[in-house]
Amino acid sequence: MTINSKVFEPGTLTSAADANQPHEDIVTASAAIGADATRTEWASFKHITTSGKDAHPITPYMGKVEDATHFKVYDNTAYATIEGGAGGTPMALTGLPITLTAGQTLRLHAGCFVTEVTHTDVTADYYWFRLVAEIAVDGGAAGTVQLTPDWGYSLGSTRSGEGFVQTYGYQRVGLSWVHVCKNTEEIISEVDFQVKLEDASNDITIAECHLIAIKTTA
Repeated sequence: MTINSKVFEPGTLTSAADANQPHEDIVTASAAIGADATRTEWASFKHITTSGKDAHPITPYMGKVEDATHFKVYDNTAYATIEGGAGGTPMALTGLPITLTAGQTLRLHAGCFVTEVTHTDVTADYYWFRLVAEIAVDGGAAGTVQLTPDWGYSLGSTRSGEGFVQTYGYQRVGLSWVHVCKNTEEIISEVDFQVKLEDASNDITIAECHLIAIKTTA
């Protein structure tokens, strides 16, 4: 939505009504804002506050958040669920299952801190993240659904400008996604944050993982 504002040139004679008009325009335009918000960057911390004066009519599902003392090395070439620490439990959301009805949205954000990297094979040094979920549709059996595309990163090479984000270590990486329920009902019993590498001779160390989901109540 675009709200136009009148700009006054220096020396222009204005009235109180003219000066207040931009604020009135915002009030008028705000009344037309709908309940549907599907931009991935729409949410702030206030949107996941469920008590107090900032309580918001949505349901948050917080994932495990690990501190910098927990590290795990990954060199797997098939997708594996990121764990909360060395030999720890896989990242998981609290409060599952999540039930969505037609038109409801689930906004997801996952991220981690890539610390040490081993960059042995520069010809096969890509790695990827994704989110997958176990979803039962309209009363059926649950099945694995890949929610996001494969989000690719590189340990250093660009290989003819294929567009991968380069990370040399000690960098935060993450992804966001909006899942829209297009069925009568979807029951989400699990959401996994996963990673894989192109070649096992390379590896990355991951710390400070987090996984957050926010469901609309409309």
